[in-house]
Amino acid sequence: MRVSRRARTTSAVVGALTATLVAGCTVGPSERPAVLVQDNPGQETSQDTKGPAPLPPLGEPQPDIVGWSVWPECAPSITDQLSAAARKLTLECTTVPSRSLDRTGPGQDVALLRAGKGELRQRVPVVVVGDVDGPPGSVLAAELATQLPAELLKKVALVGFDRRGTGGSNPIDCIPSLARQGLLGVDPDSSDPEPLVEAVRKSGQECSIALGNEQSAYDSVHTAEDLEEVRRAIGAPRLHAIARGEGSRVLIAYANANADKLGRVVLDGAPDPNTDATATLADMAEGAEATLKEFGAECAARPSCPIDSDAAAALEDAAERARNNPLTDDGGEVTPAMVLYAAWLGLREPHQWQQLATAIDQARQGKPNRLVELVRPMLEHQDRTPPTIDATLATICNDTSTRLPTERIGQLAASWRDKYPVFGGLVAQRLLWCSQWPVRTEKQPDLNIDGIPPTLIIATKADPATPEKGTSRTADQLPGARKVSWEGAGHGAVGRSDCVTKNVTNFLLDGKIPGTDVTCPA
Repeated sequence: MRVSRRARTTSAVVGALTATLVAGCTVGPSERPAVLVQDNPGQETSQDTKGPAPLPPLGEPQPDIVGWSVWPECAPSITDQLSAAARKLTLECTTVPSRSLDRTGPGQDVALLRAGKGELRQRVPVVVVGDVDGPPGSVLAAELATQLPAELLKKVALVGFDRRGTGGSNPIDCIPSLARQGLLGVDPDSSDPEPLVEAVRKSGQECSIALGNEQSAYDSVHTAEDLEEVRRAIGAPRLHAIARGEGSRVLIAYANANADKLGRVVLDGAPDPNTDATATLADMAEGAEATLKEFGAECAARPSCPIDSDAAAALEDAAERARNNPLTDDGGEVTPAMVLYAAWLGLREPHQWQQLATAIDQARQGKPNRLVELVRPMLEHQDRTPPTIDATLATICNDTSTRLPTERIGQLAASWRDKYPVFGGLVAQRLLWCSQWPVRTEKQPDLNIDGIPPTLIIATKADPATPEKGTSRTADQLPGARKVSWEGAGHGAVGRSDCVTKNVTNFLLDGKIPGTDVTCPA
């Protein structure tokens, strides 16, 4: 019989998490002022009421200073990550040297993949920046190119940008294998905090040794500096770009330093602009629960759904099975946290929800292999690529300065378990991850940027990674921003919603800015 996770005693959770956690918070909703005045919606706007800079022209392709090689010879390691449709595109690769930590000389190479149709040197480059814990920018750009209209790809080529420490850009490999398992493998309901404490301690110590004085260089600010080197190398007078989710933080950092070099920018989801992480993570748990509900409704609408409409109950059953009868796959024991984390990652990709439903159903029957495949890249080496949790840990810890007393975090964790019964405990574990990481002292990039041109910001109603609340706050505060809200679910709306994709195409191709904020149906 399934025991409700709500029914478990709160004292065990409080005791466990009070002994272990650390984190940060956000402001409440704001009244959005008028951002852009436009008499004729859909026509190019040359001036904005909050940001004095006009929207730059898309321009024409310019000569670059890098040599591009043809895929797959140039990047064979990403072949298995590309869909059949992406492999049919024109794909080219190159690398660009980044700056060193002290900014006085060359650093490590940054990997790029150019994707599109036809002669790509005759296309205007649009750089694609992804989440640090998602697919590398090279893969994201190739997949996004399969979803964009032909009229746009006749004019632009997408340039996938592997962020420092990820993909082909000298990926970080500093966390011991057992510590990785600890970070993603400790039961969120466990009353014994020590395994998670030890995993966090070991991860921080080993990364400090392995990265040395470069430890603080894996953040959005330094990644934005890499982006400026990329802009110069690909011959772009202005940086036109699309960012997904947490990758938007990189473009905001870039705008802080290079507002005069910013071109046409789309933020497809954005992290909450507040620097206190407690409420932003609570919003993430809420967004994951909302997405899970949409996933269940979508599954129930199909005649062959194996989990019915109560996706939360099915997922809790799978986690309970792992808790009471430990599951195993080819890589070893599968814990409840791994089950939940894998589902959280799977919720980001609506086109894979049918497979996710099957994987959850199999996991609750004691066969977790398909579900664990979703989380395996976080924990294990894939070909020559290290696990992605290493770069994730380094980047999120360098991008936040919030550290809370464990007593306060225990109180928050108990509250989250009540409010967000499926994902609250799992997200609460992330509050501890940065406790052994140096606290950032530099001022974070903010949204009060002079001279920034209008930006298109996409908010998704049910987003498990960058919730609608945080994206909307970014749109409220970024001068000249115009928001397009999608009533759908998943992580990233560009290429998934015809309405969103049309607005993005009009913005990038023709410089058309919506006269008012837009709502797109699911």
